Amino acid sequence: EKDLIVPFVGSLLEALKLPLSVDMSQQGVSEGSLTVLIRAIGATACLADASGEAFLPHYGIMGGLTATMKACPNVRTHEMAMLRGAAIEAASIVGQAVAGPDGEQVSLYANDASEIMEFATSLLSSGQTDVVPIDQLFAACARIAAVMGSQYVPFMPSILPHILKRATEKLEVSITDSEDSSNKSNE
Repeated sequence: EKDLIVPFVGSLLEALKLPLSVDMSQQGVSEGSLTVLIRAIGATACLADASGEAFLPHYGIMGGLTATMKACPNVRTHEMAMLRGAAIEAASIVGQAVAGPDGEQVSLYANDASEIMEFATSLLSSGQTDVVPIDQLFAACARIAAVMGSQYVPFMPSILPHILKRATEKLEVSITDSEDSSNKSNE
């Protein structure tokens, strides 16, 4: 399965390069452009996940992902939050892929993982949870923890309280019986 995609990863990433290199400082970045960027970042994550350690020659993409993750922090639109969320999630997937199943290449990813975690902890400690969707942030943190192992310990005091808070939140879910609903509307 992996052998089917690996020969094409380079050309696929080359095709995705244009959307990933859009200057985020421009005021005129449209919602459509952001949607394309989000999809391109997602495709990059899929390529990394599918190719695993074979993605190593393309690890340079990490710089673009971490830059996008931090892009325009003062712009608090839903689209920008989704873009930053896609970038942080993709960066954690790329890191997980290149580190290998047994973490043989974890040293390559360690500096980028620390940069991502410093970004995550600063957002959580400042209460700016609208900059990146919290579920994507926690998913990225979990992937990084899985890769980094004991090197993740310094981030636990900053992350764990937020995860526990999230785990204990009451969900607002209601279940209705469709027969009861239709009977009430007929009355």
